[in-house]
Amino acid sequence: MNAWIVVGDEFDTTTARYRAVYMYRTTDYGVKLLQSGDLIRNLILLLLTSKGFHVEKDARLKGISGVNHRFDIIVRSDKSLIGVDYRPVSSAESQITDLLAHIAKFMDFPGIKYIYVTDSSSESVRKVASSQGVNLVSGKSITEILNQILELVKRFKEEEKT
Repeated sequence: MNAWIVVGDEFDTTTARYRAVYMYRTTDYGVKLLQSGDLIRNLILLLLTSKGFHVEKDARLKGISGVNHRFDIIVRSDKSLIGVDYRPVSSAESQITDLLAHIAKFMDFPGIKYIYVTDSSSESVRKVASSQGVNLVSGKSITEILNQILELVKRFKEEEKT
């Protein structure tokens, strides 16, 4: 056990008096960015742009059904499109419902690669995504999520060349 002596007083981690050195408070705008998912969407956009990909934010595309669909981000090239949608984590039940809605959108674009991004995902969500050919990205940190997205986009671009 560690013990410290300060001017004749001896204390350890259980008897020490602690005082906060730093305190952070998120602004109302910061809370809105976090809750809406806009912060993560913007980080994804910045990452892909910084790596030289041609990206479009809040893109609207017409599917084969004739319905216009919105994608958070579209990565464009001469030969293909990659759709990326981010949804903040929610209950497993509503997450599956949201994923199913996105699968319907994905099915309206036969040639598109699709990435569904969320903070975390249950086993049932992963099974549904896998069974429908949706590339599901989730992770314990934003860095992990961003790295997975970048690797998928790079892989899709490599597949395009072959």
